[in-house]
Amino acid sequence: MSQTPITLPTFCYPKKDPENPCPCQDRPVELTHKTCVIFWQKSVGDSLRAGEVLAEAEADKKTVELPSPVSGRLVQRCVEDGDSITFEQVLGYIEGET
Repeated sequence: MSQTPITLPTFCYPKKDPENPCPCQDRPVELTHKTCVIFWQKSVGDSLRAGEVLAEAEADKKTVELPSPVSGRLVQRCVEDGDSITFEQVLGYIEGET
């Protein structure tokens, strides 16, 4: 099985806050020149579907959701909760389904 690296995408939408809706939640946050702090929502060994939220990151005082790039199983996390991350940094690996 092949492993797919998890990296910070170019753009992410802020996490919706149903109690405090704001038009800014509908605008993507560009992450190419940002340093974010990551918070994992999935553990090593967890199964994922493509597009499922596997982590959240704080950028520009907004929380963005980081989706899984492929379906499979999270096999490695290269950064830990609370670590600072940057664009194109490898955050972890997903072993894809065949």
